[in-house]
Amino acid sequence: MPLNPRPLYFLSYLLNVIKLARTDLHDSLEKQIAKRTEASKLQQQDERLNPRQTLVLHHLRHTSQTLIAIAQHQTQQGITYPTARTDLLRLTAWGYLTMEKQGKKLIFQLAN
Repeated sequence: MPLNPRPLYFLSYLLNVIKLARTDLHDSLEKQIAKRTEASKLQQQDERLNPRQTLVLHHLRHTSQTLIAIAQHQTQQGITYPTARTDLLRLTAWGYLTMEKQGKKLIFQLAN
């Protein structure tokens, strides 16, 4: 009785899917490590910065996103609104960010 080629095709397909997922995971982990490494270096340069603040600076420097609001920082970091607000206001006070008001919202961007 000859082997049915369908199970072999399916297994081959699953193997390719697993290889692609593994490659994507590896790439994602490399990006996360690079991001954390840069954030750590920045934190070493300025000891006032906490890990959340260094990640905000890294994100604004290395993505197409140039603005961040308090609620966005809160969501990204999983922190309370007052903590997010304090992080961004301190970055502004230390000269890393500038702040402007858009309606009732405070919007922050990298300082020049």
